[in-house]
Amino acid sequence: MLSIMLGSMITILAVWANFSGIFVLPASLGAAENEDIAAFYRAGQLAGLGQAAQSYIPEVFQEPFSESNKNLLFLNPPHALLFMQPFASLTYPMAKVTYLVVSALALVGLAFCWAPKSTLSAFVLLALSPGIFFTLDYLQLSPIVTFCLTYALLNAGKRPVLSGLLLAFATIKPQYGLLVPVFLAARGYWKTILVATIATLLLMLLSVVIYQLSIWTAFVGSLVSGGHATQAGFLLDLMPTLHTMAGKLGAPDSVRLLTQVIAIFLSACLIWYVRDIGSREERVGVTLLAAAFAAPSFMMYDWLHVSVALLLLATGRAPWPLWFQLAAGLLWIAPYVAVFLVHIDPNATSWFTGFMPLLTGFVLFGAVWLLDRTGNVETTPRPVQ
Repeated sequence: MLSIMLGSMITILAVWANFSGIFVLPASLGAAENEDIAAFYRAGQLAGLGQAAQSYIPEVFQEPFSESNKNLLFLNPPHALLFMQPFASLTYPMAKVTYLVVSALALVGLAFCWAPKSTLSAFVLLALSPGIFFTLDYLQLSPIVTFCLTYALLNAGKRPVLSGLLLAFATIKPQYGLLVPVFLAARGYWKTILVATIATLLLMLLSVVIYQLSIWTAFVGSLVSGGHATQAGFLLDLMPTLHTMAGKLGAPDSVRLLTQVIAIFLSACLIWYVRDIGSREERVGVTLLAAAFAAPSFMMYDWLHVSVALLLLATGRAPWPLWFQLAAGLLWIAPYVAVFLVHIDPNATSWFTGFMPLLTGFVLFGAVWLLDRTGNVETTPRPVQ
């Protein structure tokens, strides 16, 4: 596993030129090319103009974008606009610089969560990991939301208020933390659940007060028959989810939905099963990996989430057998494999990402099996909050 990680770091150094575009500062929103942060900026822009509900109407939302950004949609819940409106109050170049700085700080935070005594080395590893590859290419929110989830899960017992607030913010991409309540309930972190719930409800209420109830009506409409529903029907190469795999195999929508529901149920069971097994880091690693496996919407630019899960699992004292190291190593470099296959045959990439959930599931179940097999049961009682 270590050799795979070191090799992947050398690889990303060799292809760093591919990311040179992230340091280009377009003069305006319309000049931005292949940048997903343009979607967040545009949503905040519409909110500032008093047209927040228009963010969920693709024809209106996409109007000022360059051709390379014309496929962008706003898929976040309405309370995300509370953060995106201030973001859009900056000029687009300054907004991009702000995004890059905050993302870098989030990486530092993730490095500290994983290795507090060697944060700099951990930061270099994360910054040069395959998990950051598509995030940089698409300029997505993965580092920020993944940090919020990771820090909150690791510190829910010690810092329930801060953890709850971070989890509330992370609901701007709710699919990431779909199984977080299961983890918190399994560990008895009720104060964190209470803070997160109240903070989230307050954010939702504030969005209604500022943008009116129509914003939530537009959001629900998008889920039923708008941008959300349209994207859910696509078999995207960059979406390694079980329902996408089922769709590529020709399964009808009902089977695709059932497949994902089963994944959610099994993942929740695994999180509950390891609630008193292994270390805190290993339990959080299982939870993050299970969330990626169960998420109905999870893209390759979210892969940092998987990378952090693997690093946390690697903190365990029990050595990994060779078969698990190879499987985890392949999961670690999966973004590179996908890019490499594009140069061979685009269909190969499609099928590789399509069946990637099987690899994720294999590593997830393997991790739980290894934790159970070591018999490393936590003797410290769970907190009563």
